[in-house]
Amino acid sequence: MKSTLSTFKVFILISLSGFVISGCKSRKLPIDSNVVLTQLPDGAEQKLAKSYFNLESLSLKIKATYTDGQSSQSFMMNAKMVKDSFLWVSITAFNIEVARALISSDSFKLINRLNKSYCTGDIDMLGNFTNQKFSLGQLQQLLIGNAIYSSQNYVKSHDELRNDFLNYSDSTFKNYLQLTEGYRIKKSELQSVGNNRDANVDYDQFVKVKKSGSLPSLVKLMFKDDDRKMELLMNYISISIDPIEQLSFTIPAKYEKKC
Repeated sequence: MKSTLSTFKVFILISLSGFVISGCKSRKLPIDSNVVLTQLPDGAEQKLAKSYFNLESLSLKIKATYTDGQSSQSFMMNAKMVKDSFLWVSITAFNIEVARALISSDSFKLINRLNKSYCTGDIDMLGNFTNQKFSLGQLQQLLIGNAIYSSQNYVKSHDELRNDFLNYSDSTFKNYLQLTEGYRIKKSELQSVGNNRDANVDYDQFVKVKKSGSLPSLVKLMFKDDDRKMELLMNYISISIDPIEQLSFTIPAKYEKKC
């Protein structure tokens, strides 16, 4: 079971990274997305909320690279999401689909076409793969560069490492946000209290999407689980906010259930 979870952990980290094809043009924002604000004004959390990307329907084509210290893999991803409804991901290599995932508000399904297997479960089970427990909505917000909690729950803090930043914390979880000049999130640090499971997300190369706001087109996800480190770099090469039609997700009858 442990080796099965390890295999699917790699798959889900890849699957959760993305989001199909262009329908609206985007342009570079006039702000410098590489500049982190070292001093935040009072009310920065309200400015953060006003800068959010407005998610309704979103389709992305992604060029991705996954590394874990032992190997590196490059591949393409096509994904679609509708706010608080679903996240659908297809992973291809050499124009052949090798994996597919569908995450809804209460469950998930994964298909690995390479070894003809699948995994299904409650959405809480995703914590076995991602090192963190997220709702579908939080996963979507994380992947588009928005805060995963209400902006009202963040407070301005300061330390020598980050200078000024926004801080969310409770008894089990901490989230630190560093902001750009345009009050978009440049870096999000996620820490579980009481274990060594951490995740960092870096956002860069923001583009303006008509009627929806700014979206990072370069996203780096970094996960640490005890002594193991995993990284997923995603380049969103095509963006669409066109409505998404109903998606099908069929598990072949001969596939073996792994979890």
